[in-house]
Amino acid sequence: MIQPFWFLTFEAPENPVYQVEKSNEESLENSKAAAYIFTTCFIFKIMMILYMTGLNFVLTKKMSLIIDDTVLVNTLCLSLLKNWKLENAFVLILCIFSYSVSYLGSSFFIYGRVVVGLARLCGFNFPDYINSPWKSQSFADFFSRIMYYYNIIIINHFFYPALEFLRRFNLSRNKKVFIALNWALIFGGFFARFLKDIWKVYKFGFVNAITLTSRLALPYMVVLSLAVTISLYFQKKNNEKKTNIARMFFYFFLYSLIMPLNFSIILGNFNDIIRFYLKIFTLGLL
Repeated sequence: MIQPFWFLTFEAPENPVYQVEKSNEESLENSKAAAYIFTTCFIFKIMMILYMTGLNFVLTKKMSLIIDDTVLVNTLCLSLLKNWKLENAFVLILCIFSYSVSYLGSSFFIYGRVVVGLARLCGFNFPDYINSPWKSQSFADFFSRIMYYYNIIIINHFFYPALEFLRRFNLSRNKKVFIALNWALIFGGFFARFLKDIWKVYKFGFVNAITLTSRLALPYMVVLSLAVTISLYFQKKNNEKKTNIARMFFYFFLYSLIMPLNFSIILGNFNDIIRFYLKIFTLGLL
């Protein structure tokens, strides 16, 4: 099924209707879908354990089974990124790649899909959290396929209201879409991040919590928004969705390069961030 997505279209997951089953046949289909989701989540979790165990051995030279990958990336990987001036460029690339694997894998590919599977067992026709990212036609398409529900919130509650407001002004269609899209991704993403870290209001106070979240999230949101917007303008309107694994990994690597901006405060000031990316892109030559 094709649904409107920003000013282009995107392929929505199968059966994107939030309704309760009405027959035994639908119940069986939901049970099969839930079984598929749980099975793939289990397989991906095993792959994550093996990958993170190997990563731990490469970085620490110690062999220990890593069950909770978030502990590894939030301690070891972040500590290496914090001391990026002293680390090898290949180690830094491995850390940012692994951080993205953990972030997407744990949050969306595993736990997010488990929730969808449980909803399916309860009779709700929830679409899967991921939607064939190997068929992505652009970085924007890739982003919408790996974060389906996040995109639904951003589109419905930030993009469309902003686009409706901009209709009052004498702007071209592309300008309206550009402004509304960046507003949705930057402000909507910041709002989602702030709600996630709402505990900071209690610990630091409202103003300090806003300031801290801005320093952490805004650079990431701005660059991600520009990457999505630019890729949309260059995306070809092609209804034929072909599987392209290499292209999917390229988009994932691009996302991994943007991810460090999500915790840019540990990299230093603006000049340090520029030097960090120069070191990454030149493999430590600069």
